[in-house]
Amino acid sequence: MFGCESARAFAEKRGDIISLFSHKNVPIILICRAGARTTPYVEHHIPAKYTISRAPEPSPASPRPLTPSLWLYGRAEFTFLALFMSALPEQVKVGFLGFGKMARSIAEGLQKQNRWLTGACDVMPFTSEQTKAFASAGELEQWADLILLCVKPQDMATAVASLQGSRPCLSIAAGLSLDTIRSFFKGPAPLLARSMPNLGATVGLSTTAIYCEDEALRALSVELFGAVGYAFAVGKEDLMHGVTGLSGSGPAYVFLMIQAMAEAGVREGIPFDDALKMAVQTVLASATLLAGSSDHPAEWIRRVSSPAGTTIEGMAALEENGMRHAIYEAVHRATERSRELGKKK
Repeated sequence: MFGCESARAFAEKRGDIISLFSHKNVPIILICRAGARTTPYVEHHIPAKYTISRAPEPSPASPRPLTPSLWLYGRAEFTFLALFMSALPEQVKVGFLGFGKMARSIAEGLQKQNRWLTGACDVMPFTSEQTKAFASAGELEQWADLILLCVKPQDMATAVASLQGSRPCLSIAAGLSLDTIRSFFKGPAPLLARSMPNLGATVGLSTTAIYCEDEALRALSVELFGAVGYAFAVGKEDLMHGVTGLSGSGPAYVFLMIQAMAEAGVREGIPFDDALKMAVQTVLASATLLAGSSDHPAEWIRRVSSPAGTTIEGMAALEENGMRHAIYEAVHRATERSRELGKKK
């Protein structure tokens, strides 16, 4: 293993140095000859917790993968220096760039577990007992192991431009693709992940989809959002638009249905407050039963619907008035709108 100063001198003499920095007083040096099989974000941006060691020569037909360990190969003089990423610390520092309601809800969920430490930078001053406040995005980036991009889509370009790209980033912005977010960085972009949480995060019941091209960051992102509900990864980025149309916008559809049920109760003579409580409890109980079962929703409908009874008459009315089609169209049009927003930078 190279000593820091000897490595610097050797690399500078040959013009091979790419980056030299320190993490917790441990010098980290990245050396790579021009033309090495690397990508720009690996060459310039190294997440915390890396060490330098020697590695055996890889087979030309089987180059080492970039993840979960990052291998950087120079010429033979370097004896194939390799960069290994050690495991993240037991406590991961999560930096929130933007600290609105959704970000605060995520932070509160993370704070219930010892796994996470939270810090934030926002244009609006805030106070929090457990989230450390930072005056600038640069200070937040230096402190964090992972940056959560929690600004509105229209503000993403400005927010990202304030980052050096030295830490992996996880976006919660609807409609913005990873390529679009990468284009906002002034230099090479860091590792990126994209997520779509929903309003349920405010009560620890979010449904969050993750898309990430890097296996290690994908796993970390799913783990993080698991602290505020149900989180899962999708295999294609285009599916994030469908996720936005279904679960991202979905709470509004359910609220409308509950409102309509309560108003229908009023039509039948039930006071609104009572009707609203009945509707909310009915939806809550139905969702709880379905969540705790592997049965198809149609099976639960069958159990509730007696032959020639009241429920089957109500179901017939819903079908006659196009409820199913209306839901299809709501999800489809929200999905298409997400695609439209994604095309705008």
